[in-house]
Parts: sequence; structure tokens; C-alpha cells
Amino acid sequence: MKKMLKFAAGLLVAGALLVSCASTGSSSKASTAAGTGIPHPRSYEIDPADVTATLDMAYNQYGPNYQGVVDFYKPFLKADKPQAGDTVKIKMKITADLEIPGLAYYIIDNSPAANYWTVLSGDNYIENLKPGEYVEIEQDVVLTESVKGGFQIVFGYDGADHGQDQFAKAGAASKFSFEKIGETTNTIAEAEAYAAANGVAEAPKGPQTYNIAIEKVAAFFQLETNHPWVDGVQDMSQISNYQGIAHFTTEFGEDLPKAGDTIHATWHATSDVDIKNLHIRVIENSAAVNWWAEISEAGGTGYVLIEDVKANEAFDVSIDIPLVQDAQEDISFCIWADVGDVAQPATIIMARD
Repeated sequence: MKKMLKFAAGLLVAGALLVSCASTGSSSKASTAAGTGIPHPRSYEIDPADVTATLDMAYNQYGPNYQGVVDFYKPFLKADKPQAGDTVKIKMKITADLEIPGLAYYIIDNSPAANYWTVLSGDNYIENLKPGEYVEIEQDVVLTESVKGGFQIVFGYDGADHGQDQFAKAGAASKFSFEKIGETTNTIAEAEAYAAANGVAEAPKGPQTYNIAIEKVAAFFQLETNHPWVDGVQDMSQISNYQGIAHFTTEFGEDLPKAGDTIHATWHATSDVDIKNLHIRVIENSAAVNWWAEISEAGGTGYVLIEDVKANEAFDVSIDIPLVQDAQEDISFCIWADVGDVAQPATIIMARD
């Protein structure tokens, strides 16, 4: 099925370009949890009833299909992330309020670190799900990809991919109900027990500096025309600035940088036009912050990244950007030039020596 969450994430990256960066004013990997002491490959068990008693199967216009997601990661699995080759036993007792000829389900990682939608397992099916009649499933699946920051089961029907097109259509949204028959593996409890038994304590983590080479996360970078918003309508007759977004969430694991940390940004690149002043700030572009938060400072004009960029001449920059707010689900650079500092949209690419 076309992935609702992945598609939405793509749209919101574009949407970030509609917000002005100047509106109000080799990388270090993040640490992981202490661990459970259980070697991989290992086995896990999951039961949707441990997360929710019901699941709304809403219409997903980007499939199109009917889709619902059950998230096991934060409440159960984040302390010992499943890896490729691990076995997951899926146990569930499920029914629906609508007859569904064919229901597909599979495991994904929908975290920013996994580009919002990475499939971790093969497709599985339940046929002829009847209203009010429970079906019990007990099935072992072997993960084909390792978890980076999320672990969810996706349920879908009436779609064109993941085998949904082999079944007749149900034709409407529905609500699933689950009854508990399994015991979801709680890696958080496992880690706590392991730490207690072995005298393991995670050392407090002080301020960190993370090295990010912009040309590595955005080999091709576009400064695009940014129009202002007035009373909820974009005024296409005016230009706020020229700006672009470079996401670097995937440079980290599940623990993103926090307030007090520093992003050390470098850039070895060249522009196709002259730029008088190029600015930078660190932002978050995610649902957790309503799709825009300036996390490197409270406001102002951001940092001047470089002055007097000459067209087609390689430049090098190095700058430290302290963070004043935790990154929750995403971390990105917003880079821009004010009107008057560049004559037109610009393309900046990694310099070739």
C-alpha cells in the first residue's frame, strides 16, 4: 500500500519551505539504551491488545486504501531494538465491525531515522474477517531490516499493493477490536532488570557536539523562493526570502540532540549565483512541534553562515550552533538568503575537488 505516513512526511518537508527561516528571529551517533544483556538474534512477542483495545481503519487517500497502525516501540521495544534476523511472534485475537475479504498486515519502522517508512517484514494476510467473529493468529516472522527508531504493525485492505489487490474490496472504513492472548516483550523492563542485577547504571550524558557535513546530507541544495503568509493565504506577489531545508535526522539513532548540545556544521560547496550573506539555523519539522520550531535560538536572524559567496567558486564554512531546545522527532538545517542578498533562487552543490 502507498504509505500514508511516509507520503505525509514528504508533503510536510515541502510545507516547511513555506515558513520563513527568518520568521522570528563524520557525525557523532547518539547513544542508545543500556541494553538487556540478551544477545541477537533473539525472539520477541507482540500482541496489539497490549497497546489498544480497538483500532480505527481510516481511509488513506494516498494508498488509496483503508489503513491503521499499532505502535509498539516506545511502550515496549525501545530499550532493545529488534534487528534484522530477529524473530517476532505475532499473537492476536482480532475482529471487525465490517466484513473484510482480505486484510494485509506487516511490520514497519515509521521513524524519521528510517525515512518515515521502512518495511521490516514480509506481508501476511487474514481472509474473510467477519463482523463479531474473532480470529486468532499466532505467527513467527523474521525481520528483514533492523529497527532504527520505530516498530509498528500496519493493517490495510482495499489497496493495490502488499497483496491487497488479490482480494475483493470491503468498500468502507471499519473498527477493529482486539482481545489479549499474548504478552508483548517489554524490553524496558528487561533493561531495568539487567541493570539492577549487574550493577549497570547509564552514565549521565553531558552536552555533546555533533559534527555534520552539510554536503553529506544535502549534496544538492536548492534555495527556493519563499512567499509570505497573510491571514492564512500565501501572497505570491511578495517574496520573504530564498530558503531551503536540509534534514539530518538520519545521522542519529533514536536519541536526537538536546538543549545544551552543539551542532558543528561544515560545508564544502559551490553556488551557481553570487550570494551576499547566507544564514543558517537549526529547526525541527515534525508533528511534535506542529511542523515548525526554531531550536537553535529563540528568534532573530539566525547565524550568518558565510558572506560574499561567488558564483561557481568553491567555499568552505565551519560554524558551531548551540541548541536551546530538544529535538523530539526531527532535526534539520534551514538555510536562507534575504531579499537583496541574492538576485534569484540558487542551487548549491557539493564542491568537487
